[in-house]
Amino acid sequence: MHPLYEMIESYGLTPDRVTARLDEWTEDQTLDFLAVAAATMRKIATKTASTYSFIASSALSGGYYPCSNLECRIQRIDSAARFATLYADDVAIYDPLDDYKDVTALTPNERKELNDVLLLLNYIRPAVEQGTMGFVAKRMAFCRKHQQSILEPLEKRVGAAADALLDKYADAVTVTLERTPWNKKHLAFKFEGPEEYIEHGCSYSLLPETELDLHKLIKRKNAIRLTRQDMQTEASAIRAYRHLIRPLVEDLLIQGLHSAHGFRFVTDQRHFSTLAAHSNDENANAVSLAIIDGLAHTLPSLIALDIESLAKMRQEEGTSFKAYRDALNKLLRELRGSSATITSATVKQAFDDTIRPQLNKMDVVVEKAHARTRREIYGKVGFATASITVGVASGLFGVSAAAAAAVAPIALASAGAVAGALGGLKYADDIRKLVQEACTVPDNVEQEPFYYLWRLERQGEN
Repeated sequence: MHPLYEMIESYGLTPDRVTARLDEWTEDQTLDFLAVAAATMRKIATKTASTYSFIASSALSGGYYPCSNLECRIQRIDSAARFATLYADDVAIYDPLDDYKDVTALTPNERKELNDVLLLLNYIRPAVEQGTMGFVAKRMAFCRKHQQSILEPLEKRVGAAADALLDKYADAVTVTLERTPWNKKHLAFKFEGPEEYIEHGCSYSLLPETELDLHKLIKRKNAIRLTRQDMQTEASAIRAYRHLIRPLVEDLLIQGLHSAHGFRFVTDQRHFSTLAAHSNDENANAVSLAIIDGLAHTLPSLIALDIESLAKMRQEEGTSFKAYRDALNKLLRELRGSSATITSATVKQAFDDTIRPQLNKMDVVVEKAHARTRREIYGKVGFATASITVGVASGLFGVSAAAAAAVAPIALASAGAVAGALGGLKYADDIRKLVQEACTVPDNVEQEPFYYLWRLERQGEN
């Protein structure tokens, strides 16, 4: 058992007991658990990387941004787990317990967040147990020398990326300053814009009562629409915009630090290309976020498979997985060479044009092989059925003629007994081998580069 889940189970924090256990604990018990959890996470942190090692964005790590609702967070971390099992050697998510390392007392909101974090960790357990998902810390320490050589140059690039993203937000997102319905003395920013910028198309940011400049701006009104000029001149408005993009900027900073160890970045934020232009590998980032969309589009049945099923198939089909990933990478390299910008749409089209026809071809080959085998079985079983009917009529099997109609349909299931009466076991063995052949995949199909995906699609349809 993985050390993380051994620790979680030792505290009785299984999915069906998480909420009840946390409600039972005193604050001291909760803090003791967090101390043990922090020590466990330090031991299991991902330290090495391969060509197919990735760090997930804060959103794909199941973070509260861009929507803190547990359902949305599960959907996002599910995408990361699918990416891990369908493409990567491993995907590291941000340590979700990292924010609790310095906590000495828990607020009700922090307890609620801990409950959600534990449910998320239990959700991705199959991928973590398999080794395709791991964890990295968000916080890193530097001496003065490496702060100057590594951190400061990266912060300059990230700052330029943040400015570019702020401009895009100012063009795409409308901002309204409103008094909150529950307390007219409290103010909130209401952000509205396309889904690629604002989750669900609308988001609120509550403001502290100390934002006096905005209280002066709204005066006696309940709501005012802020102009582009307001966004550029009002200090609180600028801070609000920066609050919206802060998780994205932090992602870029963390990715930049870990890229020195061979990690690449994977995100589902469609406008991340603005930031990725300032990172180490723009194309890798763009391709990464499009792969799962493309596969889900080409193979909708993949959605029917849970993470445990995907992890199990990955383990069973290790060799065919590597062949499939090599073929997939070849396709992505060709796509990168023919297009300046790789998007989910271009990947979907490439998958439809290249992968779908190969999967259909495998369907045809397998169906033809199985049809040929079924014809042979029917021929042998037809002979067995006729022999049984004759035997029944002559009293050979000791049953009445009236039972003949009931015996014939189960001739195949009774092949062993029938064969003995017919005078040999080879006949039954021939039928057994044909039945087995009718349930297996021909060798030439197993050698196809996208056989792994074909197996997944068949499993998802069953």
